[in-house]
Amino acid sequence: MRLSANVMKWVLPATMLATTGFAYGAPEAAPAAKVREVCVINSRTPEAHTFYGNAKDLAQKVSDANLSIQDRRLYLYTVETNKGAELVFFERDKVGDHFGNQVKVSTWKGASLGDLKEQLNDVMMTNQGKYCIGKKSTDLINAKFELQPAGERGLPSSAADLIPISTQVPQGDFARVTFFLLC
Repeated sequence: MRLSANVMKWVLPATMLATTGFAYGAPEAAPAAKVREVCVINSRTPEAHTFYGNAKDLAQKVSDANLSIQDRRLYLYTVETNKGAELVFFERDKVGDHFGNQVKVSTWKGASLGDLKEQLNDVMMTNQGKYCIGKKSTDLINAKFELQPAGERGLPSSAADLIPISTQVPQGDFARVTFFLLC
């Protein structure tokens, strides 16, 4: 998937995710049995992906990586530059016994994420798929940061739909972007 030159040139602030005109192609909600199966598998198979570069390079790298978020209930990405840090957290809605086609978006911005990435990695390694990785990760994030609600969005079709990264990465600035695909 190639992002338009306009999208690659600038990145939208995470707080604007709730108000942008992006139309995400939401897949059908999975049947209840499949969702339960996916949740069990995802708790055993969390992922972390880190990318470095300027806004244009990051947009292309995330697009090329084809990160699968469609079956994930919780995922987040972080953006770090020499000017600050940002965390954008996504939680898919649940309708009865199955997932809906909306994600609740929460954000945090500040000077530094501190050791969040290492702590999330520790949670994933010590959990070993025994418990819900989403619950353990959410507890950690909520203990460290005061996330601000940024609205709800349609279910993104890919991680590339979540990038344009953030205003933390103006044209030419170097950044590190890390995606955590949780449960």
